[in-house]
Amino acid sequence: MNISEFNINAEFIACNHITTNELNPLVEKPYHTKASIFALCTKGVLKTIINHTQFRVEANTLLVIPPETFVQLLHTSDDAEIYVVIFSQQLIQSSGAGKVMMDKFHIIGKHYIFPLSKTDFQLCLLYTSDAADKLEV
Repeated sequence: MNISEFNINAEFIACNHITTNELNPLVEKPYHTKASIFALCTKGVLKTIINHTQFRVEANTLLVIPPETFVQLLHTSDDAEIYVVIFSQQLIQSSGAGKVMMDKFHIIGKHYIFPLSKTDFQLCLLYTSDAADKLEV
């Protein structure tokens, strides 16, 4: 099996309204992450494997994937939609946040999926929308 590296060329990327159409080309392809990925599921369902464990990601859920993680998207429902913020390893290291962020990821351990309360979901949605809007300027 060929595993592709998942990395970004920018310091960070933020995208809103990523739908099944944009996600489908990623289905069934394994990736080894080199960036930190924060994905907020706003609609539908995603099925994914993260470090050999299968997860179901539903609406109002935050998905946190640290660097050096193996990820494979298995399925997206027809109505799936996510908002994503991705930070490069270079940005994390150059900002001095590397140790702090890795300590947080260590606490997360194998818990990559975080169901959110309505308030927490709205705050995450606002943050990812704002980040994506600033990149479009």
